[in-house]
Amino acid sequence: MSNLSGIFSFKGRIGRGEFLAHIAVTIIVIVSGITVLFSSRFLSLLPGGAGAAIFYAFLLLAFFWYILAFMSKRCHDLGNPGIYMLIPFYGLDMFVGESELGDNDYGPNPTGANRVDPREGVVNSQEPPIPD
Repeated sequence: MSNLSGIFSFKGRIGRGEFLAHIAVTIIVIVSGITVLFSSRFLSLLPGGAGAAIFYAFLLLAFFWYILAFMSKRCHDLGNPGIYMLIPFYGLDMFVGESELGDNDYGPNPTGANRVDPREGVVNSQEPPIPD
């Protein structure tokens, strides 16, 4: 799921680096959105109709879906179902936790490292091989 493909999909896995990039995008969007919405210049340009409220509600819903999707994918990378994001303090594990080795029920390892080959053991491991 690299190159921002499927950012609204709940399927697959994302690694810690991509997760942190999504967090950065989320923070930037929230800060810029608050800045724009509360600036007096923008408020004077808003039409007073219900169409604007529906448009902003749709944008908020899409952004909320995006947040749930990338958090769910990070839970998948740790080998857990997406509902785990609702557990208090599990977010800390999402920030610092290591990816589950190899492929899991949710897809291949997003970094491409630590793939498990049943014939040869761990291939592409980040740890040096143990001598015989």
